[in-house]
Amino acid sequence: MKSLSASDALNVLKSGEPVRDAAISGPLDLWQLSQLSPNQVLDVPVLLSGCRIEMLHAACTLFGERFALEGCTIQGFATFLFTYFLRGARMEACTFESDVIFGSGGHNASGCDFALVDTTFHGFANFCDCLYTGPFVLKKCRFDKGTNLLGNQGRWSQVRFDETCVIEDNTGKLDIDVEYDPPS
Repeated sequence: MKSLSASDALNVLKSGEPVRDAAISGPLDLWQLSQLSPNQVLDVPVLLSGCRIEMLHAACTLFGERFALEGCTIQGFATFLFTYFLRGARMEACTFESDVIFGSGGHNASGCDFALVDTTFHGFANFCDCLYTGPFVLKKCRFDKGTNLLGNQGRWSQVRFDETCVIEDNTGKLDIDVEYDPPS
């Protein structure tokens, strides 16, 4: 596994190339990439595969192309708060070692799936107020501290699924009633 600074990893991604088999030091801030585009939509596909990432920030990012994490470990906090995955997203065979926030995000286009497959969440996974306008898939995931994905029923913060929603073979509590503060 090669070592890359977060800045070097951003330069690779900016060119439209994937980052593979890298230990990325420092916070990887994908929002910075979107700010380089005139319309502030990240218009290159983002693929990270087999990486160990110190921290991952993508808050307020609009991904205009596909986003994918494959076989990655995110060691610290990860945030996708207010993040739109217009062409969908796939996170497969990943491990989030700390809390992750997907809150007030989603917004995948019709026909573009948002998929979490065979992924482990050691911290709380927060989906407060997400809207998935395209297909949503959650398969074979483990939630050690739970998630509010199916919680908050009837509240403003309930997750909405507009198209097909496949949720199967997951472990951990999926229906915790909490908004933005993880349960203690």
